[in-house]
Amino acid sequence: MRCQSTNRVVVEIGSALLLLVLSLTLPTVVQGQAVYGSINGTVIDATGAAVAGAKATVTDLNKGTKDTATTNVDGNYLLLHLIPGTYKVHVEAVRPNQNQSSSRPTPRRVSTFG
Repeated sequence: MRCQSTNRVVVEIGSALLLLVLSLTLPTVVQGQAVYGSINGTVIDATGAAVAGAKATVTDLNKGTKDTATTNVDGNYLLLHLIPGTYKVHVEAVRPNQNQSSSRPTPRRVSTFG
């Protein structure tokens, strides 16, 4: 009879510990979920050289909101924390030794995977 009560106590303590561990870890897992995407790219000129200082603007085609980034010395830009949707990317750069700009819109789709 003593053996049965000991087993019961061990099972109840084990169940309580499992419940405690799950209750402490579950909120952390849920808080770690994010539903954002990003758009990145490289801007180059007709010769293949990187274009530093170009302005990349992404427009959410459903909401009309815009975000901008400026290319670095390697011509790279990165826009983070975008809501999934369809975006238009517009890049504009001033050409050296000329007072004109060059621009080219490119559609992009942001999706999340998880």
